[in-house]
Amino acid sequence: MLEGEPTLIVIHDNKEGYERGYEVSFLEHLTKLMHTYIKRLAAVPSTKLFKTLSYDSLKGIKSFYTQLLHVSKRMITHPDQATFNKHFINALPLHFKEELVMHDKISVDFSSREELWQAVL
Repeated sequence: MLEGEPTLIVIHDNKEGYERGYEVSFLEHLTKLMHTYIKRLAAVPSTKLFKTLSYDSLKGIKSFYTQLLHVSKRMITHPDQATFNKHFINALPLHFKEELVMHDKISVDFSSREELWQAVL
């Protein structure tokens, strides 16, 4: 028997189906629950990885940016642009930070991912 949050998900789906005149099948419930919890299981490690991922001088700045971007896309709650920029810039060696901020005019709070990527290139 379902308990807790899965029960609430099933009740909510049944209610929505009823309001639309549609009976939600057991397979649809099962599929939704599997997708919900499998995504969470994959996303939690991604969140931890995003917070701990660091710059590797052997791989370079482009690789670090790409890794950070891919990890952030797998998170349940994607980081906002300022959080992404802050983590990226703060993880870099000082000379890269200075180049991005002083020369390329990258701002933690206002630069887009596209602007950051262009500066990295």
